[in-house]
Amino acid sequence: MALLAKRLGLQVRSQPRAFTKSLKVAVPYDRHGVRSQNRRTYWNLEPGQKVRVNQHNNIEGAGQPSFKHINVATVGEVLRRDDYCSSLVICFEGTSVRLGLWWLEAAQRGAINRLPL
Repeated sequence: MALLAKRLGLQVRSQPRAFTKSLKVAVPYDRHGVRSQNRRTYWNLEPGQKVRVNQHNNIEGAGQPSFKHINVATVGEVLRRDDYCSSLVICFEGTSVRLGLWWLEAAQRGAINRLPL
């Protein structure tokens, strides 16, 4: 891989990007996960936290057969942080999904309209 990158003139990271270590962050969103100019809440994605997907999700649109049973009523649990993959592993009724750590930083900036969880 390194030879191909060199031949193509690309720089390849030897380590994954370092994201914030905190999994509990203050964000400019209301309790429903909608971006707000007036409110700030804590988005807590520490291991053991129970989560649900936001009603404005794209699970059905993504067409992933293993995710068909996941909806706004499905309770998931944050299992762990995976720094190598820069993601969180969340289990919804036996199905593991990943949420990129970039969501935390984007949420802190208010860069997205709605939180996914």
